[in-house]
Amino acid sequence: MTKQHVKIRFAFSTALALLFCLAVIPEIVFASAGQVQAKLTNAANVVKGILTALVVLVGVCVALFIIIKRMPGKEIHVS
Repeated sequence: MTKQHVKIRFAFSTALALLFCLAVIPEIVFASAGQVQAKLTNAANVVKGILTALVVLVGVCVALFIIIKRMPGKEIHVS
């Protein structure tokens, strides 16, 4: 193939890819206000769940440390 054929093939494939992106992307990129609000609410609920799980985990660790520390016969020295 000559350089001219390569340039034409490149231009055609670029134009085809651009048309494909323009046909597909607007459905993904452009969202209504209701969809954005729903996604933000969902993200906030996920963050709230993760923070709650961390608080529970820390509480369980502290409770276990206190229980083990006060067991008779066990001496844990924390300095």
